[in-house]
Amino acid sequence: MIISRRLTGVFLLIAVLGPLATPAAALGGTVVDAEGEALSDLTVILKAEEHRYKTVTDENGAFRFYVSIVDDAILLLDGMDGLGRVRISADTTDRPITLTYPVITEVILLHDNDQHFDFNFVDAIEAEIERIRREHVNVFHFNAGDIFVRHSDRWGEPGNLDWYADQAMSAIDTMNRLGYDVMTLGNHELHTHDMHTRQALDLAEFPLLAANADITTDRLPEVKPYVVFETDEGYTMAVLGLSTGSFEGVTCRNPIETAKDYIHLADEYDVFVALTHIGVSTDIELAAEVPELDIIIGGHSHTLLEDPVEVNGVLVAQAGGGGHAPDPEASMYLGTIILTLENGVPVEKAGWVHV
Repeated sequence: MIISRRLTGVFLLIAVLGPLATPAAALGGTVVDAEGEALSDLTVILKAEEHRYKTVTDENGAFRFYVSIVDDAILLLDGMDGLGRVRISADTTDRPITLTYPVITEVILLHDNDQHFDFNFVDAIEAEIERIRREHVNVFHFNAGDIFVRHSDRWGEPGNLDWYADQAMSAIDTMNRLGYDVMTLGNHELHTHDMHTRQALDLAEFPLLAANADITTDRLPEVKPYVVFETDEGYTMAVLGLSTGSFEGVTCRNPIETAKDYIHLADEYDVFVALTHIGVSTDIELAAEVPELDIIIGGHSHTLLEDPVEVNGVLVAQAGGGGHAPDPEASMYLGTIILTLENGVPVEKAGWVHV
C-alpha cells in the first residue's frame, strides 16, 4: 500500500495550435551543481503518466523538451551521483528553469505519543501543524501509540465504560481532524474494553500498525505491519510499526527480531522508519541491532527527547507524553524531524520537540 502526499492541481500543460502545428510552448532550462556550475552530459528524463521523454544537457548545462501535453510531470536527473527527482508545475512552461544536481529534497515528520486521552491545547497544536504544512510540501504526521487509557480505575469516571467509549471516540475524531497519517497501536489500545476500543479505532482515517502483534480477537480492527508513503516527487518511505504487551487475544513478539524480518524494506524503499511503542531503551537497542533503519520514532516510556539521539547512524526520537490518567492541564508535545534527501538518499537528520 503506497500513500501519496502530493499537491493537488499541479500539472504541466503545453497547448498545440493545430494537428500539424508545432507546440506553442516547450519545457527547458539549465542544470547546475551546488556551486552553480553548469553540468553537461547529464541525462534528463521527463516522466508524465505512462510517457517518458529523454534528452541530455549540452555544454552549457541546457536541456529542452518539445511535447504537446504533459500531465502530472516529474523530471528525473540521472548522473554520476544517482537519480534525482523534481516535480514540475504549470508555470514552468515557456520559461527557463534552473535545477540543481544532486537534487535536495526535504521531508518533515511530525510525531507525538502517549496522550492518554489528553489532546489538550489542540487549537494551538493544529495551528502549528497547519503552518508547517503551508510552508513545506512533504509533511507526514505520526502517532506512536497510547492515545487511550486502559486502566479503568484511572478514568475520569472510574469503571464507567460509557465514559471510556466517549473519550476514545473523541480522541480518534481529533486525530482525524488533525490529519494524522499513521499510528502504531500502544499497549493501551491492545488492551481492549468490550467492543468500545474497536468501535473507536474503526473510525480512524489513517492506517494502524503493529508488525509484531499476533491478534486473534475481533475486538481490534485490522492492523498492518507497515505502510509506504510517497513524497510529492515520488520518493518512497516505508514505516514499520512495532508495539508491546500481551493481553486476551493479543500477543506481541520480540520487536527487534520482528524488525529484522523486515530489513528488506530498506532496499525496496528510499527511507526506512520504525514507528514504535516499545520504550526508548528498546528503541536504542533496536537502532544498534538494525542499522538499516534511518529513523525510529517511539513511545511507551514517555521520554522527552528534546533533541533526538543518534545511535549507529539511526536517529531515535520521542516526544514525551502525558500521564496514565486524564489531566486537562497536561502539555501535548509535538516532535519534528527534518529528513534531508540527496537524490533520494538520506544524508541529514535533525529534530526537536515543541514544548
